[in-house]
Amino acid sequence: LTGLMQELMEYGRPPNRELTPAPVEDVLMEALRHNESLAAANGVRLVGRIPDELPPVKLDRDRLLRVFQNLLENAIQHSSPAHDVVLEARVSGTNGKRWVECLVTDSGPGFTNDDLPHVFEPFFTRRHGGTGLGLSIVHQIAEEHGGDIVAGNRPEGGAVMTVRLPVHQDESTRGDDGGRA
Repeated sequence: LTGLMQELMEYGRPPNRELTPAPVEDVLMEALRHNESLAAANGVRLVGRIPDELPPVKLDRDRLLRVFQNLLENAIQHSSPAHDVVLEARVSGTNGKRWVECLVTDSGPGFTNDDLPHVFEPFFTRRHGGTGLGLSIVHQIAEEHGGDIVAGNRPEGGAVMTVRLPVHQDESTRGDDGGRA
Protein backbone atom coordinates (compact mmCIF):
# COMPACT_ATOMS: atom_id res chain seq x y z
CA LEU A 1 0.00 0.00 0.00
CA THR A 2 2.85 2.36 0.82
CA GLY A 3 4.47 1.66 -2.56
CA LEU A 4 1.20 2.32 -4.36
CA MET A 5 0.74 5.62 -2.52
CA GLN A 6 4.29 6.71 -3.37
CA GLU A 7 3.76 5.87 -7.03
CA LEU A 8 0.41 7.70 -7.10
CA MET A 9 2.08 10.78 -5.63
CA GLU A 10 4.90 10.52 -8.17
CA TYR A 11 2.43 10.13 -11.04
CA GLY A 12 0.46 13.18 -9.89
CA ARG A 13 3.56 15.28 -9.32
CA PRO A 14 3.67 18.50 -11.35
CA PRO A 15 6.42 18.58 -13.98
CA ASN A 16 9.75 20.13 -13.12
CA ARG A 17 10.34 23.19 -15.26
CA GLU A 18 13.93 23.55 -13.96
CA LEU A 19 15.88 21.34 -16.33
CA THR A 20 19.64 21.86 -16.41
CA PRO A 21 21.99 20.98 -19.30
CA ALA A 22 24.16 18.09 -18.14
CA PRO A 23 25.77 14.88 -19.40
CA VAL A 24 23.30 11.99 -19.40
CA GLU A 25 26.02 9.32 -19.21
CA ASP A 26 26.46 9.96 -15.47
CA VAL A 27 22.76 9.22 -14.90
CA LEU A 28 22.96 6.06 -17.01
CA MET A 29 26.03 4.76 -15.16
CA GLU A 30 24.38 5.41 -11.79
CA ALA A 31 21.27 3.51 -12.89
CA LEU A 32 23.48 0.55 -13.83
CA ARG A 33 25.26 0.66 -10.45
CA HIS A 34 21.94 0.90 -8.62
CA ASN A 35 20.71 -2.31 -10.29
CA GLU A 36 23.87 -4.43 -9.92
CA SER A 37 22.64 -6.27 -6.83
CA LEU A 38 19.22 -7.02 -8.35
CA ALA A 39 20.91 -8.34 -11.49
CA ALA A 40 23.28 -10.51 -9.44
CA ALA A 41 20.40 -11.88 -7.36
CA ASN A 42 18.59 -12.85 -10.57
CA GLY A 43 21.68 -14.26 -12.29
CA VAL A 44 21.45 -11.61 -15.01
CA ARG A 45 24.45 -9.75 -16.43
CA LEU A 46 24.15 -5.95 -16.79
CA VAL A 47 25.95 -4.52 -19.80
CA GLY A 48 26.51 -0.80 -20.36
CA ARG A 49 27.34 0.49 -23.83
CA ILE A 50 27.60 4.16 -23.03
CA PRO A 51 30.03 6.49 -24.83
CA ASP A 52 32.03 8.80 -22.57
CA GLU A 53 31.20 11.98 -24.44
CA LEU A 54 27.51 12.17 -25.26
CA PRO A 55 26.19 15.66 -25.95
CA PRO A 56 24.40 17.29 -22.99
CA VAL A 57 20.65 17.13 -22.53
CA LYS A 58 18.45 19.33 -20.34
CA LEU A 59 17.52 17.16 -17.39
CA ASP A 60 16.26 16.81 -13.87
CA ARG A 61 18.87 14.32 -12.68
CA ASP A 62 16.76 12.57 -10.03
CA ARG A 63 13.70 12.23 -12.26
CA LEU A 64 15.71 10.92 -15.20
CA LEU A 65 17.55 8.49 -12.94
CA ARG A 66 14.15 7.09 -11.95
CA VAL A 67 13.41 6.39 -15.62
CA PHE A 68 16.48 4.24 -16.16
CA GLN A 69 16.32 2.53 -12.77
CA ASN A 70 12.74 1.49 -13.50
CA LEU A 71 13.50 0.29 -17.04
CA LEU A 72 16.50 -1.72 -15.88
CA GLU A 73 14.57 -3.25 -12.96
CA ASN A 74 11.78 -4.33 -15.32
CA ALA A 75 14.26 -5.78 -17.79
CA ILE A 76 16.10 -7.71 -15.07
CA GLN A 77 12.85 -9.08 -13.63
CA HIS A 78 11.73 -10.31 -17.05
CA SER A 79 15.05 -11.84 -18.11
CA SER A 80 16.11 -15.41 -17.57
CA PRO A 81 19.26 -16.20 -15.57
CA ALA A 82 22.53 -16.21 -17.53
CA HIS A 83 21.20 -13.63 -20.01
CA ASP A 84 22.12 -9.98 -20.57
CA VAL A 85 20.26 -6.76 -19.91
CA VAL A 86 21.86 -4.03 -21.98
CA LEU A 87 21.73 -0.26 -21.54
CA GLU A 88 23.02 1.40 -24.69
CA ALA A 89 23.26 5.08 -25.57
CA ARG A 90 23.91 6.73 -28.91
CA VAL A 91 23.33 9.96 -30.78
CA SER A 92 20.79 10.01 -33.59
CA GLY A 93 19.18 12.63 -35.76
CA THR A 94 15.78 13.00 -37.36
CA ASN A 95 14.22 15.95 -39.17
CA GLY A 96 17.17 18.20 -38.38
CA LYS A 97 16.98 17.48 -34.64
CA ARG A 98 19.63 15.61 -32.64
CA TRP A 99 18.71 13.12 -29.94
CA VAL A 100 20.43 11.01 -27.34
CA GLU A 101 18.80 7.61 -27.70
CA CYS A 102 18.97 5.25 -24.74
CA LEU A 103 17.92 1.64 -25.28
CA VAL A 104 17.26 -0.94 -22.58
CA THR A 105 17.07 -4.44 -24.03
CA ASP A 106 16.40 -7.76 -22.36
CA SER A 107 16.06 -11.42 -23.27
CA GLY A 108 12.69 -11.97 -21.63
CA PRO A 109 9.42 -12.87 -23.35
CA GLY A 110 8.89 -9.37 -24.74
CA PHE A 111 5.47 -7.80 -25.11
CA THR A 112 2.43 -9.44 -26.64
CA ASN A 113 0.93 -7.63 -29.60
CA ASP A 114 -2.23 -7.03 -27.55
CA ASP A 115 -0.30 -5.51 -24.62
CA LEU A 116 2.10 -3.29 -26.59
CA PRO A 117 -0.34 -0.39 -27.15
CA HIS A 118 -1.20 -0.29 -23.42
CA VAL A 119 2.15 -0.54 -21.61
CA PHE A 120 2.26 3.17 -20.70
CA GLU A 121 -1.36 3.38 -19.49
CA PRO A 122 -1.79 3.89 -15.74
CA PHE A 123 -2.56 0.69 -13.82
CA PHE A 124 -1.83 -1.60 -16.77
CA THR A 125 0.36 -4.48 -15.62
CA ARG A 126 0.90 -8.17 -16.25
CA ARG A 127 3.40 -8.53 -13.39
CA HIS A 128 2.10 -10.12 -10.22
CA GLY A 129 2.27 -7.54 -7.44
CA GLY A 130 2.90 -4.64 -9.83
CA THR A 131 0.95 -1.39 -9.57
CA GLY A 132 0.94 -0.59 -13.27
CA LEU A 133 2.27 2.90 -12.62
CA GLY A 134 6.01 2.43 -13.21
CA LEU A 135 5.96 2.72 -17.00
CA SER A 136 3.31 5.45 -16.85
CA ILE A 137 5.65 7.50 -14.66
CA VAL A 138 8.59 6.74 -16.96
CA HIS A 139 6.54 7.93 -19.96
CA GLN A 140 5.55 11.10 -18.13
CA ILE A 141 9.15 11.92 -17.15
CA ALA A 142 10.42 11.33 -20.71
CA GLU A 143 7.83 13.79 -22.01
CA GLU A 144 8.75 16.33 -19.29
CA HIS A 145 12.27 16.22 -20.72
CA GLY A 146 11.01 17.00 -24.23
CA GLY A 147 11.58 13.42 -25.28
CA ASP A 148 9.64 10.24 -25.74
CA ILE A 149 9.74 6.54 -25.02
CA VAL A 150 8.78 3.64 -27.26
CA ALA A 151 8.23 0.03 -26.26
CA GLY A 152 8.93 -2.77 -28.69
CA ASN A 153 10.21 -6.26 -29.22
CA ARG A 154 13.59 -7.31 -30.55
CA PRO A 155 13.56 -9.58 -33.62
CA GLU A 156 15.70 -12.13 -31.74
CA GLY A 157 13.33 -12.06 -28.74
CA GLY A 158 13.02 -9.90 -25.68
CA ALA A 159 11.85 -6.35 -25.17
CA VAL A 160 13.45 -3.05 -26.08
CA MET A 161 12.57 0.26 -24.47
CA THR A 162 13.89 3.31 -26.33
CA VAL A 163 14.07 6.68 -24.60
CA ARG A 164 14.88 9.66 -26.83
CA LEU A 165 16.04 12.93 -25.25
CA PRO A 166 16.71 16.09 -27.26
CA VAL A 167 20.31 17.24 -27.36
CA HIS A 168 20.70 20.60 -25.63
CA GLN A 169 21.55 23.34 -28.07
CA ASP A 170 23.54 26.15 -26.47
CA GLU A 171 21.92 29.39 -27.63
CA SER A 172 25.34 30.99 -28.16
CA THR A 173 26.42 28.32 -30.67
CA ARG A 174 23.29 28.10 -32.79
CA GLY A 175 24.29 30.55 -35.52
CA ASP A 176 22.00 32.15 -38.08
CA ASP A 177 20.21 28.92 -39.04
CA GLY A 178 18.43 28.61 -35.65
CA GLY A 179 20.53 25.61 -34.71
CA ARG A 180 19.38 23.46 -37.62
CA ALA A 181 21.99 21.42 -39.41
